Amino acid sequence: MSLFFYTIIFVIGLILYRSYSNIISNKNFGDAAYANIDVQLKKRYDLIPNILTIAKKYMDHEKNVLVDITNIRTKLERNYKENDNNKNIQERFKLEDELDLKMKELNISLENYPDLYSHKLLIEAQQSYSEVERNISAARRNYNQSIAYLKNSIEIYPGKFINDAFLKVKSKPMFEIKDEEKKEIKAEDYL
Repeated sequence: MSLFFYTIIFVIGLILYRSYSNIISNKNFGDAAYANIDVQLKKRYDLIPNILTIAKKYMDHEKNVLVDITNIRTKLERNYKENDNNKNIQERFKLEDELDLKMKELNISLENYPDLYSHKLLIEAQQSYSEVERNISAARRNYNQSIAYLKNSIEIYPGKFINDAFLKVKSKPMFEIKDEEKKEIKAEDYL
């Protein structure tokens, strides 16, 4: 009987240890995924001034778009320097959405300037920007998947018990696209 008792205690301990390590592991994966988004966003921040500099030479009528992009970029840099709490993460996601929309608006506006649109430096900058956007999308998918794993590990028993009793790990918000961003962008709205 004592062997059976020790076996049960060992199995319960193993389950609790596995749940504990799973929560820690998923939290770390979520943090790493969030950091990967930041790496891609930094690349994008570095590209935006190049695109704006090239565009400013040709675009007199769309200065508002250029100013808006610069202002949003400044807000994002300020947000990046603040502590990474859930409120800042949600605010950063909101600002990123605004920046995405303004950059799409800029790209549509660029089509009105054939000389600029065919400019070699702008083409290279736009290709780099498109690549970074694809990487950001992949990083966001990875982040959402990591946060989903974390949520599962802290909301499903026995992980919930372990988390509530010992760890107190909180889930982070997932990146979600807003309804207005799901709508098709029509070029005539910006012309």
